[in-house]
Amino acid sequence: MRPAPELVWVNADAWEDFRPDRDAYPPSVLGRGNGRPGERRVDIRRLDVLRPILAARMDMCAEKGFDAVDPDLLKNDLDQIPAPVDDFDFAVNEKCAEFDECAKLVPFVASGKAGLHAECSFSADEPCGTAEELVLDAIRKRLDLDVWRRTC
Repeated sequence: MRPAPELVWVNADAWEDFRPDRDAYPPSVLGRGNGRPGERRVDIRRLDVLRPILAARMDMCAEKGFDAVDPDLLKNDLDQIPAPVDDFDFAVNEKCAEFDECAKLVPFVASGKAGLHAECSFSADEPCGTAEELVLDAIRKRLDLDVWRRTC
C-alpha cells in the first residue's frame, strides 16, 4: 500500500471565531450559526470575497508542506461520483466504511487518482480491510480528533 498523503482540512463553508483570519470575513458573507459553537455559515456564492481568504489558507497549507487540502464541509456527497472525476485530483470521504459506501470512491482510483477516507467511529483494523480491498488511502482517527492517527 502506498503511503497516505499528508492532508489537511480547511473549513470552506463556515466562519470560525478561533481562526487567525476571522476578521477577513466581512459581515455581508456571514450567515446564521451552523450548530457548532463559534461557527457561522458563509455565503459560498460570494466567491469574489471568499476566494482570496481560502487561497491564503491553502497557500499557508502548502508552505507547511501538506500534499493536499480538503475543503471541508464540501465533501461526503458520494452520490455525485463519477461526475467530478475529471475535475478533481482526489476524493475525500469521512466514515465511508461505517456507512458501507467506500466503493463509490472507486472511480477516482480507477482513474489513477487518490480515494481518501477517514474513519473515527471504528476501533482496531475494521476500516483497513475495506481500504486495502478497494485500494483506498485510509486514516483512522479518534472521535475527539486529537493528534493520534493510524494509517491503513
